[in-house]
Amino acid sequence: MDSIPADAHVQWRAIRTPQLHHVAYWTIILWELMTGCICGLGAKRLFSALRSKQEFDVAKTLPIAGLWLGLLLWALGFITIGGEWFLMWESSVWNGELSALRMFILNAFALLFLYLPDTAESESSLMT
Repeated sequence: MDSIPADAHVQWRAIRTPQLHHVAYWTIILWELMTGCICGLGAKRLFSALRSKQEFDVAKTLPIAGLWLGLLLWALGFITIGGEWFLMWESSVWNGELSALRMFILNAFALLFLYLPDTAESESSLMT
């Protein structure tokens, strides 16, 4: 909030304790690391289960959990808390809302594809 207009009526929301900045910063980094590791491990399991539909469906749970963690981070952490509570959108220096929205959309599309039914199964059920 150090780069928003000084006359903003919400300056009381600013966190002025450096230790809290570091805790929040490391929390975000660890959350991103955990999300990336879960999604990476989930992708590895998906690739190894490509030959069996049942195994592939079971392997979807881990990347789905990772993508939900990513959605929470970008929507709740950056867009809601950073953008609205700390007025990130007013900053010309620290405005990361568009980047957060972009990451949210990418996570949402990947999650959508994991939730969609298998096309081979859908086509075979339509033929019968």
